[in-house]
Amino acid sequence: MDTPKTRTLLVPVVMGCLLLTGSLAWSQEAAEAPATAEEAPATTPAAEPADTKMPTKLADQWKDMLHYIRLARGDLAKNYAEAILAGGAQPRELYLLSTETPTWMADLARGSRIEGLKDTLDKIRKMIEDGYESERADPDQIAKAIDMLQKGVTSYSVGVERLKRSGEYAVPQLVQKLTDPQADDALKERIVTALPKLGKDVVRPLAMALVSVDNAKVQEWLARAIGEIGYPHAAPQLKELIDRKDTLDSVRKVAQASLLACGGPMAEKKGAAEMYFELAERYYYQSESVAPDARYEKANVWSWQKGLGLVHTAVPQQIFCDVYAMRCAARTLELDAKFYPAVSLWLAANLKRTADLPAGQADPTLAKDEPTAEFYALASPAKYLQHVLARALKDQDSAVAIGAIEALAQTAGVKSLVEVTGGAQPLVQALTYGDRRVQFLSAWALANARPDKSIGQARDEHVVMLVLAKAIAQTGAKRALISAQGDQANKLKDAVRAAGFELVEAADPAQADVGTGVDVIVLAGLSDPAATVRAVRATPALAIVPVVVASETPAVRALAEKDKRIVLLAEDADVAKTLGDAVALGPGAPMDEAEAEAWAIRAAEAVRMLGLTGTKVFNLVLVRDALVSALSDKRQAVQVAAAKALAVVNDAAAQGALAKFAIDAAGDEKVRVAAFAALAESIRTHGNQLADAASQAVLDVVQAPGSAELKNAAAQAAGAMNLPSEKIIQLIVPGK
Repeated sequence: MDTPKTRTLLVPVVMGCLLLTGSLAWSQEAAEAPATAEEAPATTPAAEPADTKMPTKLADQWKDMLHYIRLARGDLAKNYAEAILAGGAQPRELYLLSTETPTWMADLARGSRIEGLKDTLDKIRKMIEDGYESERADPDQIAKAIDMLQKGVTSYSVGVERLKRSGEYAVPQLVQKLTDPQADDALKERIVTALPKLGKDVVRPLAMALVSVDNAKVQEWLARAIGEIGYPHAAPQLKELIDRKDTLDSVRKVAQASLLACGGPMAEKKGAAEMYFELAERYYYQSESVAPDARYEKANVWSWQKGLGLVHTAVPQQIFCDVYAMRCAARTLELDAKFYPAVSLWLAANLKRTADLPAGQADPTLAKDEPTAEFYALASPAKYLQHVLARALKDQDSAVAIGAIEALAQTAGVKSLVEVTGGAQPLVQALTYGDRRVQFLSAWALANARPDKSIGQARDEHVVMLVLAKAIAQTGAKRALISAQGDQANKLKDAVRAAGFELVEAADPAQADVGTGVDVIVLAGLSDPAATVRAVRATPALAIVPVVVASETPAVRALAEKDKRIVLLAEDADVAKTLGDAVALGPGAPMDEAEAEAWAIRAAEAVRMLGLTGTKVFNLVLVRDALVSALSDKRQAVQVAAAKALAVVNDAAAQGALAKFAIDAAGDEKVRVAAFAALAESIRTHGNQLADAASQAVLDVVQAPGSAELKNAAAQAAGAMNLPSEKIIQLIVPGK
């Protein structure tokens, strides 16, 4: 998916430098120290102004706070952190202190794990972020730094360093100066010399400006700067500029050399659309080469507005790569409307953006009336959604998978639902995916499509019914699959139960019957825990379930480094907290009672619908036991849904269970009325399959004292049984 900088071939880079030598010679001259006559007065500042010095008290509090964090003295660290907050420290002051402490991020992260310290340190971290943004984005400071570029050697150096600090925020003013016909040519020369020194941070806005400005000289300057910086994510814009018919030959020559430096020798053989698509994929998978600065909550999305030039929109960091993946996929289609893979990638990125957006926040890049990701998914042909689903399953991305299935279920016919994509049937594959929600939704979608012929293989139809049965059995209880041996096994099991989990015990977790599903896997005391983890991960239904391992062998530690859902349980760790942390890494939060009830009802309704439409594909008897068990559920809505579903199952045991449930005087009357109605429907549809004793019990309810509603419901079932005349006479002449 990604080609890291370290993977760039040496030979292409050297060739690129050779090609650039002639055109870049002027910049080397410009980089020389300005002539003595241009030297600024001795009073030109050679370092940061005096106001960057921090108050001694604040600096001491900062150092002491970090010192005690490193010593794990949370009480003392908190005292100093609170003193900083109470002392009126400004965000800029804290930011400047952080720049003097290379380890500040790791220190605060360590402190956040100390009990009682996280909330206070979060406030400190937020102030640092605010200070960073205000300092580096200040337009007046940027303007002053640009002005310093033309005032002599020392002033030039300080100006460049300040522009480096401002990074991408400096680019709009720099580009504006380059495009301004009134700007001094000497200043433009200094800007062109400085641009490559600003580094990777400025590539995105520079690349946006490259394909947006209509000034050939500025295009040449920008292309050259991008080539000197040399990061591959500017390659699509360079190629786009090269392929334009109206690009001047002088600009094209520089852009070609820069493309070689950024993208290697193969880049020129690709079209711009293909390169934008590849970049979209790198953004989609959050490649390190395109990821935003992880230290800060927001990241900038750059665009070009006529009359304004470069403008940025700050978005939550969590959706930054999603937004750029969408933009690059859209640009792919603008350049080549038949580049169809970009459609499914755009849809996937849009669904991912919606899922990744933090609660309570919005995507400011969207217009107020912009349709939702769901709208676009619903409006898309099934083939694109199948590709989205296939990608999501491969990536183990439950949120995107659910978005694709929900749209497919509402718009696609059965033929489209089971379409083979890339040699597989994504919706059928989803039946054994490691997230219950995805399993349930795929089974519901396939059932709801009411296929009139096989959806693949007989086992696939079998699995649909088993998944619906699992959904019907959902209770909302948290469940842990545990394999624990040794002296501490019972103690650990008790701790897991105390944390609120039902236990599913198995000697071999990979072979366990997990029934209605599990939220976490716990391993302890095993002879080869690494082998067990690998076996679990090779089991589709358990592949993405979080694993807690009470082992710190090198092999287990290596697996945990590669798999974020493997959590190591230290000997003295808080089991409940560790389990909670692990579950939070799963594909979704554990189902609560309300969601579990909704799924139980939804699955039962799907079974009923299949029965009413006379399915020849699915064997409804496979869900009978789950439905019968659901009659004993404490949730009345589930009981009623199960009774209605049993009414369409042509099976004597199903009908007998309905009768037993309906005649039970201990049951809720309204539920019993519904059960008698279901029993009557079953008998009318499938004939009377009740034993004589059950038939008589129904008659007994009709004859016994009770409410008219209950007796009428029982009478309806009795009438459907078409009993012998002597049985009916008992109703007319009691005791006869």
